[in-house]
Amino acid sequence: VRASGFNSLLASTGLVWSRGGGMNLRGRAVAIGVVLALVAVGFIIFSNFSSCGSSSSSSASSSAPSIRLGTIDPVRSVQTQDETLVVYELSILNSGETAVDLRQVDTTSGENLLASYAGSALCERVSETSTQIDPGAELLVFMWLPLPTDLPNQTLTHVVTMQSADAEGEFEERLVVPIEDEEPVVLGPPLRGGNWLAANTTDESPHSRNIEVFNDTVRIPMRYAMDFVQLNPDGSEFVGEFTDNADHHAYGEEILAVADGTIEAAIDGVPENVPGDDRAVPITLDTRGGNLIILDIGDGRFATYAHMIPGSLTVRVGDQVKKGDVLGRVGNSGNSSQPHLHFHVSQIFDTQNASGLNGSALPFVFESFELLDGEGSSVGARTLALPMNDALIAFP
Repeated sequence: VRASGFNSLLASTGLVWSRGGGMNLRGRAVAIGVVLALVAVGFIIFSNFSSCGSSSSSSASSSAPSIRLGTIDPVRSVQTQDETLVVYELSILNSGETAVDLRQVDTTSGENLLASYAGSALCERVSETSTQIDPGAELLVFMWLPLPTDLPNQTLTHVVTMQSADAEGEFEERLVVPIEDEEPVVLGPPLRGGNWLAANTTDESPHSRNIEVFNDTVRIPMRYAMDFVQLNPDGSEFVGEFTDNADHHAYGEEILAVADGTIEAAIDGVPENVPGDDRAVPITLDTRGGNLIILDIGDGRFATYAHMIPGSLTVRVGDQVKKGDVLGRVGNSGNSSQPHLHFHVSQIFDTQNASGLNGSALPFVFESFELLDGEGSSVGARTLALPMNDALIAFP
């Protein structure tokens, strides 16, 4: 991972683990584990009946299972450089008195089977180390679905197969959700020029699987977020010393307003990190984004820019800006491992000390950009699209 970006530190949100069957959240159990740890070290195997590990602490009861299905946010589509995607989280809440094990999730639209997750494929998409859902617990399934061009209708049908802890047979629950008829936010460029690598935009990134909890409410604020790292045509990210911020190509590049708007929040004065070294300050909700700006672009939508050079911010809270205005410069502050720009758009419910993380991610597209090959030459223009992971692009 080239740039760690806005990685979530769940310890700062008041979460307390309850082993294997969920996570206790101030009176409400929510099973939302740290996915990045699973990717790095593999799944933690417990015991019992779960396909990717469960706890022996489950309660047994003869009562019928009671399951509630839903989604964390409305399901929205977005056009990427190559395809149309829907990205969302399927919520499975066990409101009964018996633990259940999630066995399979099938998603269709009309006659089209869009995804079928079972076994190890399902384990890789859940928010816990286990597919067991204890009474009162909630499990999330991270959905990342390319849509066919001939989609017959704008609804998604989910068939969720489970097994109760005190029964041998499996049972099914269904959920039908609409794909919202809502256009993504259209934005100008956040940066100038070429050789910008769009990083951390996969379905297993620290952005799309970042979970925050505020006042007992689960938030996914960075579902479509990306980190921009600038490369040379030879693919290098720096010239000279990796540990010198100034030797990185992205360092000091101007950051631009993506739309007309008002500065909602501005944090400055967070010292910069040494690339690849420990963070310069303890990472908390207030310091995670380092020096950052939140731009109110209207209609309840906010653009967040993070990790800027201290002292480079050109605006203050309340300032009015125009699209293309310079807001600051690319740096390496906050929860960042090297100079880059973290960018995302969300609906914010409370700035929470200006962090902007108490929000729901919104899909966005850029007006235009060029896709580049490994040598920095154009291989095609894209309009009204979102660049995907490891895309090398140039802004106008």
